[in-house]
Amino acid sequence: TFPDDPPRPTPLRVPETAPEWSPSELETYLHVVAMERHTAQAVRRHYLLEKLHTHCDGVGNPNPLLLLGPPGSGKSTALAQLMREIESGPAMRPRLRGGVRSGAGDRAGADTSGTSVDITAVDFGAPGANPEPFVLAHTFGVLGHADDLRRVLLRMCFELKERFNIYVDAPSRLEDAGSAFPRFLAHASLFGKIVVIIDGLDKAELHELRPEDWLPSALPLAARVVVASSGCRAVTATRDFIGKQMEVVHVLPLTETERCEVIDLRLKAIAGGRVPASASLQTLTQSEDAGSPLFLALACGEMNARMRIQSQQREISGNGDGETYAASLQQASVFPETIAGLLGSVFNRWEKRFGTTLVAEATTLIACSKTGLAPDEVFYMLTQTPALVNLPVTEWEALQNELETHVWPTERLPGVPALAFFHHTVKHAVLRRFADAAATRRQKHLRVACFFARRDVDPSHRSVAEVLWGTREGKDWHALRALLTDPHVHALMWNQDTQVDLATHWDALLRGEQRAATALHQKLAPGPNGDLVPTKPRPPRRRLDLVKEFVSVADVTEVTADGILTPDVTKELLADFLAWAGFQSEACFVLRLLSHEKGDEADVAAVSINYKLGRALGRQGLRLECEKTLRKALEAEQALVGAETPMVAEIVTELCKVKMESGDAEQAGQLAAHAVSVWEAAEAAGYEEADVATMVQALTRLAEACEVLDRPQAAEAAYERALERLEHMLGPDHPEVAEHLGKMGGAYAAHGEWEKAEFCYCRALAFAHAFTGPMSLHISHFYNVLAELHRARGDVGQAQALYQRAAQVIEGVLGVNHPAVATYLSALAETLRAQGRLDDSLPLLVRALAIDESARGVAHAIVAVRLHNLAALFQDMDRLEGAEPLYQRALAIDIALLGPEHQNVATYLNSLGDLYKKRQMWDKAVEHYTRAIAIDERALGPKHPNVAIYLNNLAGLHKQRGQLTAAEPLYLRALAIHETKALGGGDHGDDLAIYHNNIALLYKAQGKLVEAEAYYKRAIAVGEKSLGATHPKVATRLSNLGALLVDGEDFEGAAIAFQRALAIRTESLGDAHEDTKSTKEWIAHVVAKRGGDVETSPRGKMALNDVPAASPNQVASKPIAEHTQSPEVAQEMESPRAAPPRFDKMTPVSAPSSSRAVSPSTAAPSASPSASPSASTASRNGTTFRTTESMSSQVHTSSEAVDAAMTSVDAIVNKYGPPVPEPDPRHRSPFQPRTETPPPAIFETGASHAATPRRGTGQGWKTALGEEAVGADTTRHGSGGEASGPVHSSGGRDVDDWDEEVSSAPGFAELALDAFLSAHVEYLGGRQYRCVLDGKVLSKFSIMRVHVARKFPGLVHQWGLDRLGGGGVN
Repeated sequence: TFPDDPPRPTPLRVPETAPEWSPSELETYLHVVAMERHTAQAVRRHYLLEKLHTHCDGVGNPNPLLLLGPPGSGKSTALAQLMREIESGPAMRPRLRGGVRSGAGDRAGADTSGTSVDITAVDFGAPGANPEPFVLAHTFGVLGHADDLRRVLLRMCFELKERFNIYVDAPSRLEDAGSAFPRFLAHASLFGKIVVIIDGLDKAELHELRPEDWLPSALPLAARVVVASSGCRAVTATRDFIGKQMEVVHVLPLTETERCEVIDLRLKAIAGGRVPASASLQTLTQSEDAGSPLFLALACGEMNARMRIQSQQREISGNGDGETYAASLQQASVFPETIAGLLGSVFNRWEKRFGTTLVAEATTLIACSKTGLAPDEVFYMLTQTPALVNLPVTEWEALQNELETHVWPTERLPGVPALAFFHHTVKHAVLRRFADAAATRRQKHLRVACFFARRDVDPSHRSVAEVLWGTREGKDWHALRALLTDPHVHALMWNQDTQVDLATHWDALLRGEQRAATALHQKLAPGPNGDLVPTKPRPPRRRLDLVKEFVSVADVTEVTADGILTPDVTKELLADFLAWAGFQSEACFVLRLLSHEKGDEADVAAVSINYKLGRALGRQGLRLECEKTLRKALEAEQALVGAETPMVAEIVTELCKVKMESGDAEQAGQLAAHAVSVWEAAEAAGYEEADVATMVQALTRLAEACEVLDRPQAAEAAYERALERLEHMLGPDHPEVAEHLGKMGGAYAAHGEWEKAEFCYCRALAFAHAFTGPMSLHISHFYNVLAELHRARGDVGQAQALYQRAAQVIEGVLGVNHPAVATYLSALAETLRAQGRLDDSLPLLVRALAIDESARGVAHAIVAVRLHNLAALFQDMDRLEGAEPLYQRALAIDIALLGPEHQNVATYLNSLGDLYKKRQMWDKAVEHYTRAIAIDERALGPKHPNVAIYLNNLAGLHKQRGQLTAAEPLYLRALAIHETKALGGGDHGDDLAIYHNNIALLYKAQGKLVEAEAYYKRAIAVGEKSLGATHPKVATRLSNLGALLVDGEDFEGAAIAFQRALAIRTESLGDAHEDTKSTKEWIAHVVAKRGGDVETSPRGKMALNDVPAASPNQVASKPIAEHTQSPEVAQEMESPRAAPPRFDKMTPVSAPSSSRAVSPSTAAPSASPSASPSASTASRNGTTFRTTESMSSQVHTSSEAVDAAMTSVDAIVNKYGPPVPEPDPRHRSPFQPRTETPPPAIFETGASHAATPRRGTGQGWKTALGEEAVGADTTRHGSGGEASGPVHSSGGRDVDDWDEEVSSAPGFAELALDAFLSAHVEYLGGRQYRCVLDGKVLSKFSIMRVHVARKFPGLVHQWGLDRLGGGGVN
C-alpha cells in the first residue's frame, strides 16, 4: 500500500451456499428465453433460412458460414428460428417444394459470396432425413454474462465433454482455452453431426485470440459452424484465415411483402387486426430503415404504446375507437425514418410524460447493471436521487410499463424478475442520450455497485457479480483491489463458471492501476516556491503487489464457519488461480511461502504444495530450484503413500521435462521410462488417474526422449505401444489415433524406415479423407509430408505428383494468392529443380515470391527466403549476374530484420560465396566465406555443423584455385566437426559421406591414391547407410572410386565399382541419361584396358559391399565431368546443406509449416502430411495432376496485387535472363499453358514496359543475352516453354524512356536503395553504421536506411537507373 491510499473498505459479504442456478445453467436457459423472444413475432425469411438449413445439412466446404448484416437486420432472429427448427426435427420444418413463399421471389439473384443453392429443390421435411444434430450455440451479449471469448470456448468444451463423455481433460491453463476447442469438437463429431452457432462475434472480447487459435483449420465433415456478426476486425481476420472455405451470406433488407407481414403480425393484437398495415402504413414501410426488422419492431411497439395510452385517456365506444386508431396511424406516418431517430422520438415522448430526470436515472441505471435490476431495486435507487425523493410508485410503474417493450420478458427470467434491455442498440442509445460523458457512466456503475454492497442487502452470487462489475466499470480501482484481494470473494469466484471473469477483473485492475499512476504523475501540485510542478512519480502496482496484499489479508481473515477456508487454503487457491492464468512468478511467490511454512513436514498437503511449486518453477525455467523442490516432494510422497502412485508418476514426469530442457537427455530418458513403469503399476492397482490417456502421454514422452538419445528402436517401440493403447480405447478411426500416426510417421522417416513411415502417413491420410473431406488443410498436409518422404528417398517423380496434389488442395481451400500456396509452390519448384527441370521451376518460384511480397510485404523474412531460392535457381541456370542482386536483396532484408551477426546472414553470405566462386571472383568469394565462418563461430560455436559446411566450401574454393595445401586443413577440420557430431548421436545424414568424398578428391588431386581410396570407400559406406544402396549419390561415389582405381591400374576393382554404379543409374535415371551413358563408356574403357570380361571380381565386391544399405535422404546434384582424354566420370565436389535460416511464428496455416529458408545446395519443402494410394497409382500411370486449371494460367489470372508484386523482380528476370530455348515436346512441362491460355504477364512481351529489356545499349547486354540478341528479333518463352511472341529491338528508342519505365516498376525503389546502401554504407562493428557520403554514424541499419533515403533521394534514384537500366553491377 501507499501512504495516500484510502482506508480499506469493509469486506463484502459473500453467500455461504451454492446458487440455485449455476452460471452455465442460467446462461443456457437465457439462450432459450432469447430464442423465444426472437421468434415470438418474427416472419420466416425463407431465403435466409434455406441457406442456413442447406449449410447445416451439408457436408464439406464451404464451412463455416458467415452471416453478415448490420445491427437489427435479423441475424439473431434467423439463427433462433434455425435452432428451433433443428431441435423440432425435420418433420416440423416447412416443406419448400410447394410453390413460391412470401418474399422468396424478391430474392432471385441475391448477392452472396458463397455457393449458390437451388432452393426450390430442397425438401427439409423429407422422410428419412439425417438424424437430429446437436446444436452448440452461444450469443454474445446475453444478460449477466461476460463476452470473453475464452470463457465461451471453455463453456463449449465442458458442454461437449459432458454431453458425449469425452475422455479429454479440460484445459489446465487459460492460454489453452482456444486450442482445446478444436480437439473437443473433433471428438464430439465422431458421435454425430454438431452444429456450432456463434452469434454476435463483433461483441466478443477476444483477448488476443486469433481465428487460427480456436477455429479448426480443417473442420470435421460432421461439424457445421455458423458465425453471425455485424463486421469487425475479428470477422476480417476470420475471413483472411479461412479463405475459400468460408461461405459468406449477407442479410438483405426486408422486402416490401416481408415488411407488411412484420407489421401485420405485430399489430394483430390491436382491435382484432383491424389495422390494415398494407393499406394504411405505406409511409412507414417506405422509410429509410424499414428494411430492418428492428426498426419495424420499434415502430410497432411505439404504436402499441401510444394506442394504449390513448385508450386509457378516453372511454372508447363506437366512433371514438376508430378515432383512436386513426390518430395512431397518422402519428405512425410521421415517425422518423431511421432507428436512431425513432428511438430519439420514443425518449422524447417519455421525457415529456415523466420528466427527463426520472427517465434518465431509471434507464441509465438499468443499462449500467450487469444482470439487470428488479423493479423495487430501481425504485429504491431512484428515491435516493435528490430530485426524486418523493417519486410516486405509480409514476415509476407507468414508466416500467413503457419499458416492457424493450427489456427481457421478466416473467420468464429465473429468480429475481430483473429489468434489462434486450437489444444492444437500445441500450447503447440510452447511454448515448442520457450518459454520454464517461464520468456520468462511471457514476452510474458505482451507484449500482454501492446498492448491492449495502450491509442490509442479502448476500448472493448476483450481488457479488454486480459489485465487481460496477467497481470495474466505474474505475474505482481501490475498491476493486480490496474485492480481489479478499480471500472469501476470491474463493467464491474461483470455479469453473466464473474463473475467466476473475482473470478479466485482475487484468482490468492492473491496467487501471497503470493509468492511475500515469494520471497522478501528470497532475500538477504546488511546489516549494508556490509554482505548480508535477507530483512525485509513484510506480504503478504490479501483480506481485496485489498478491502480497492478498496474502497479508488472508493471514488476518477469519476461518469460515465450516472450517474449510483457512488462510493456507485461500493462499493455495490463489496460487492455483495464478498458475492457471499463466502468472507463474506470482504463483511461485505464494507457493514458496506455503512451502516454507510447511518446512520439512511430510504430509499430503506439503507434497501437493511442493509439486505445484516445482511445476511453476519449471515453467519459469528455474531448473535447479525446480529439481530440488520436485525431489523433495517425491521423497515425501514415496515415504507417505508408496513408490507407485499417480502423484509419483506426475512428479517424475515433471523431473523428466526439467532434465530434457537442461540438456541431460540420458537422465531424462531414464525418468521417462520410470514414469511409464509407475503409471503401469498405478493402473494395475486400480487408480482412476492412471487411465489410457495418461499412459499414452507417458509413452509418447518416452519415445521423444529416445529420439533425442538416438535410440530409434526404443522410440519406435514406445510409439507402437502408445498406438496400441489408443486404438484399444478409441478404435482405429479416431482423430487422436491419426495424430499419433503422424508422429510415428515422422519418427520412422527420421530413422530411414520408409515403408513404415509411408504406411503411417497413408493411414492418417485415409482417416483425414473420411473425417475432414478431400478438400481440407489436413489433406494437403499429408500430401506434403508424403511428397517429402518420396523426395528424400530419391523418388522425385512421385514427390512431384504429391506436391502438385497438395498445391491443388491448398489453392482450392485458401485461394490462389494465399501465403500457404507460396509454400507449396516453392516446394514443388525445388522438386522440379532437383529433376533438372529448371525452366519449369522458374515460374513457380517467381509466383511464390510474388504472392509473399503481396501478402507479407517486400521486406519480410520469408520474402528473403524466396529471393534466395530464386537466386539459387538462376545460379543453376548459369544466370550468374541475375542471381547476385537477388542474393544481395535477401541479405539486406535479413540484416535489417535480424542484424549483421545473425546466423541467417551467414547462410546468405555462404550462398554469395558460392556464386562468386562460380564466377571465379576469388577474392570476393573468400571474403564472404570468411565472414560466414566468423559469424557462425560467434553465434553457434566453432564446432557447429554450419561452420563445417562453410569450411568445406572455402576448402573447395582453394582446391579449385589449385591451392591444395591450403584446402587440406580446412577439409580435415570440417570432417572432424561432423565426426564429433556423429559420435554425439546427432543426425548427420549423408553429410559425413560428403566430407569423406571431398577429401578423397583432394588426395587424388595430390596424387595420394591410397589415402584417396580409403576415404572413397568410407564415403560409399556412409552413403549406403544413410541413403540406401541404390541411391544416385552412391552411384556417383562408386564412379569416382572406379576412376581412382583405373588410375591405380586396379582394373578389376574399377570394373566392379562401375558395374554397381551402372546398375543404380539404369534403375534410377534410365538408359538415356548422360550419367548412365558415361558409366557405360567407362566400363568399355576398363574392358579395353583389362582385355577381358568384368562380370566377376570377388575382391572388388568385398571391398564395396561390406556395409549394409539403409535409407535415402537427399538427391545428388548434377555430376561434373573431370577427365578429358578418358571417358567422363561423374565426379562430385559436394557442398553439405547449411542449416536453413530460422524464423519465429512463420506458420501460415495450422497443417503445413511455413516455407523454410533453404541453403544454397537444395531447398527443402515445409513439413506437412501424406499421400493416398491413389496418388501413387496415378503417378505411376503417368497422370499429371494439375491445379484448378493450370498453375501457369493461374499466375496469369491472379489478382492485380499479385501481378504488381511480380513486377518487382521483373526487371531482374528479364535483364539477366537470356531467351529460353524451345523445350523438347516429349518432355512438356505439366505447367505449360494450354494454347488458348496466354502466358503469365511477367513473361508476356509488352505486358510491362519495365519488363522489356533494353536492346543495343551497351556491351553488358551483349554478354548477358548473347551477341545474336542485339539488334535482332528474339523469341522469348513463358513458364511452359512455348513461344509467347517476338521481342523487337528498341531501335531508336531514347535511353531515358527505358530509365523511366524501369523506375516506375513496383519494387524499383527498394532495389535501388539496397544497391546504394551496399556501396555507400560501411559497418564499423558493434552495431554501428557509417554513411561514407556525409559521415553520419547510426546504431541501426533500418535508421540508416531511412536517413539515406531521405537525404540522398536523387542519388539513390540515379544509382538505381544505372544499376537496373543497363549500367551493369558496379
